[in-house]
Amino acid sequence: MRLLPLFTGLAAHLAFAAAGTAASLGAYSWKDRVIVVFADQASEALADQRRRLEAARPALEERDMAVLAVIGPDRVEHWMGPNRGGEAAALRQHFKVPAGQAFAIFLVGKDGGTKWSAQEPSDLEPVIGLVDGMPMRRREAAGG
Repeated sequence: MRLLPLFTGLAAHLAFAAAGTAASLGAYSWKDRVIVVFADQASEALADQRRRLEAARPALEERDMAVLAVIGPDRVEHWMGPNRGGEAAALRQHFKVPAGQAFAIFLVGKDGGTKWSAQEPSDLEPVIGLVDGMPMRRREAAGG
């Protein structure tokens, strides 16, 4: 019976984590992979990342990817893919990115889990390779 409090606490933690994902990206779950870019303001780093994303657009679209940019404390821009919403405050809270942080980028799988992140503008080839190695993507590519 000593394990009951542990399991109860674990269940509460998992429910809270799922609620945070639902509030920020729940509409994307099981439909799209999402890249979320954070910047404290419009900057060269943000422009650089946008150029890299645009260069990889065909590959990202083929992999059912949406791209959101959270700029400053409350602005969300939908750069690519379907616009299924997303609130800046909920996204910042979920990914633990304060409004003053200069830059961060995350890849979220269709299952809602964070698969990759970086703190500076990044090339997308490693991200695409990571996605291509995922079992769900392999099934999609095989037509199933």
